[in-house]
Amino acid sequence: MIVLLGATHDKTIVHTAAMARYHDVPFLFFDVQRFLDEGGWIWDGESREGRLWYGDTVLELSRSRVSGIYSRLIDTTELLAAETRGAARVRLRALVEMLDACEVAVVNRPRLEPSNGSKLYHLWVLEKFRFTTPRSLLTNSWELLSDFLEQNGRVLYKGASSEKTVVSLFTNTEAARSELLRNSPVLFQAYVPGVDVRLHLVRGEAIALSVTSERSEDSLVVDYRFDPSPKRYAVVPVPDDVLSSCNAYQAWSGLDFIGFDFRVSQKGWTILEANPMPGYESYDRRVDNRIFKALLSLLSVHR
Repeated sequence: MIVLLGATHDKTIVHTAAMARYHDVPFLFFDVQRFLDEGGWIWDGESREGRLWYGDTVLELSRSRVSGIYSRLIDTTELLAAETRGAARVRLRALVEMLDACEVAVVNRPRLEPSNGSKLYHLWVLEKFRFTTPRSLLTNSWELLSDFLEQNGRVLYKGASSEKTVVSLFTNTEAARSELLRNSPVLFQAYVPGVDVRLHLVRGEAIALSVTSERSEDSLVVDYRFDPSPKRYAVVPVPDDVLSSCNAYQAWSGLDFIGFDFRVSQKGWTILEANPMPGYESYDRRVDNRIFKALLSLLSVHR
């Protein structure tokens, strides 16, 4: 049996559960939110086995009971009432420790390769694997930003942490609010022209899709995720050098499932991010569920 561990509001875990039902794959859904609210646990450090539960749902963390766990562990403790937040944080820490230490295959273990939590450092890590990265600046200094704007022309800005933010084009509107920059560092990047490509790598199996918006060629789309116009998806080949870098990063990080975001032009492939918990459902529906099937093969075999 496989385990799908996540929240009911997460579209990715919902899609994964729907595909498991469609393909008659036995699975247990373990609701992280309910565990944080009311759960309990037992752990044996010597055998590296344990048990997690809430209500009538019990998850046995044992290789004899579970072949693999797909973990979409999202920390929602800050949304809880103050009087319950402390207990929820204790449960979350216990869950993280058990997922990291258990003998069961976990895709992906929570503490593997945390550099994505700091975007600029993350890009520095990716450069070590011979990826091409965009010119970037993390700053709260208007003087440094002014120099960066002059050197790079079109510039984008976004959050510097792992929190999801909308990528936006820096314009005169933002320049007029420059005094706000001193309150919080922002990540700025030179705009990279080209086509967006998402590459999912599932333990060596690469599935890459280009994403283009159906708009006029002179329209500038800087974040297709939030662009309301229709999208076109197409499977694209991956150059050998790019695939080699992806495989090397995967081997080093220990992450079995990664979503790589690229901008691709005639000049080559520029990486924007390697996501350790990729939302893959919209791409999966366009490749006959190849991503889900590759994920399932990881979870269904004891290793």
